[in-house]
Amino acid sequence: MENQNTTPQEKTQKVWGLKVHKRVHFIGMRKFSFLFSALILLAGIALYFVKGGFKMGIDFQGGTRVEVNINAANVNIDSIRQLFMKDNFDSSVNTVGDPTKQHYLITVSDLTEKTVIAPTNITMILEQKFGSNTIELLGSEEIGPKVAENTGQRLITLLLFVSLLILLFVALRFNFLYGAGAVLALFHDIAIMAAFALFLDIPIDSTIIAAFLTILGYSINDTIVVFDRVRESHKLNPEEDYEMVMDRSITVTLSRTLVTSLTTLFVAISITIWGGRVLSNFGLMLCIGIVSGTYSSIFVASPISFMLRNAMHKKKPSEKKAK
Repeated sequence: MENQNTTPQEKTQKVWGLKVHKRVHFIGMRKFSFLFSALILLAGIALYFVKGGFKMGIDFQGGTRVEVNINAANVNIDSIRQLFMKDNFDSSVNTVGDPTKQHYLITVSDLTEKTVIAPTNITMILEQKFGSNTIELLGSEEIGPKVAENTGQRLITLLLFVSLLILLFVALRFNFLYGAGAVLALFHDIAIMAAFALFLDIPIDSTIIAAFLTILGYSINDTIVVFDRVRESHKLNPEEDYEMVMDRSITVTLSRTLVTSLTTLFVAISITIWGGRVLSNFGLMLCIGIVSGTYSSIFVASPISFMLRNAMHKKKPSEKKAK
């Protein structure tokens, strides 16, 4: 007989106009979801060793970034890249705006001397190739190795500190088991984003760290919505099977989760396409993080919390018997 406390809205839900039964077996699919996540993370770890680590931006490695116009004939991006292809240089060259305008962003780091290359040295190398008075320096940025090292340490500390605050917040609002599930899901999202950054050869700089922090906040919001519904449903039906409560709660919030994620994803896609050189990688990381965050709030955070709760409940009877 069906529990009288079950509301009509929980019996049948509409997700984008489609009627969905009150229970989709999300928790029952945890072995497949964990395997899927593990495969992506293992691929990321393998790629890390194959590529020798992440490609670091000058924010964490130190170096010089210049923006130049080259007023010469027969200039192409490959010819510029060849100028800085030296064993002790880590460099990247990208076009800015219309490729026909010969407007370039050049980033160079000296890996052996651990010193900052002056912007004038870069323009001199370009002038030797394309002729004197052909290079117009539009802007430059220099970051020393020590400053870059300190910046990296501060940002890693910030990520850990934010994760701890999220754990405490969720633990106080719900309980520690929910908090543990939420934080593990957040680490899952950051790891997925890092794996794709490796695969897409995206340099890790301050804008990518900003994307990580943005997704931490976005993903935990999705997770809290699900957990809040689980708590409410469990209060209404305390004797009901907890797996059924979680499955139904995820189904009830599914429409809201998907609509919110898609609208946010459209904004992130817009940033990726039209954000220019500074924001395109940031937008792309947001796209990956939004998809991963939506997935993890359903298939990672909730199953982990469920498994931890089961483990705690199995432990309590054995403790009583021992006494």
